[in-house]
Amino acid sequence: MIKAIIFDFDGVLVHSERANIEAALKTFKDIGKPLTSEEEASIPGRASLDFIPEFSKKRGINDANEHQELYEINRENYKMLWSSVVKMFPDNQKAIETLVSLGKALAIATTNRRETVEMFFNNFHMHNIFSFVVAGEEVKNRKPDPEAYLLAVQGLGLAKNDCITVEDTSIGLQAAKRAGLRCVVIPNEYTQKDDFSQADFILKSMAQLPNLLLEL
Repeated sequence: MIKAIIFDFDGVLVHSERANIEAALKTFKDIGKPLTSEEEASIPGRASLDFIPEFSKKRGINDANEHQELYEINRENYKMLWSSVVKMFPDNQKAIETLVSLGKALAIATTNRRETVEMFFNNFHMHNIFSFVVAGEEVKNRKPDPEAYLLAVQGLGLAKNDCITVEDTSIGLQAAKRAGLRCVVIPNEYTQKDDFSQADFILKSMAQLPNLLLEL
């Protein structure tokens, strides 16, 4: 029986990839070096700490200090956009309430910053719902490294077989599988073409998750 669900954050609990994309578009547009459509499409599921240096180097910006400055600018753009752009997926609230009523422990494993997770808790009244949170400050290695998921399992104090993960990207799926965990994938508009061949289950929305867990 599944005792705990470990959720990815961006693209799973919140429809936030647009904020990530819009922040990056603004950051590079403001320095006169706009992103290409291919670069924009590559952002979902990735951390700004990874794509800022990559995009910068393509534009002849090779100094690590400049990368850090752009990262800080992007971080402020993201924070500015978050509350107005980010929404919960329509089925999430009811699904989360159902999972809690079934006695399931809920956790988050993300490499996003803890302050962003706190914005989620505050904006959507999610305090005291999640038993354990792993955020970016606690991990040395970002997904697809399994570290975030391994820390979440450890924090929950459960066996891996007692847990299942929920992801929306191939990068997150790789992290979950490398951690030795079963993974439910719920693709979104940005990740529909990802390779999810390793997924244990693929759902159309969070609304299907409680019934799936009752069958396991």
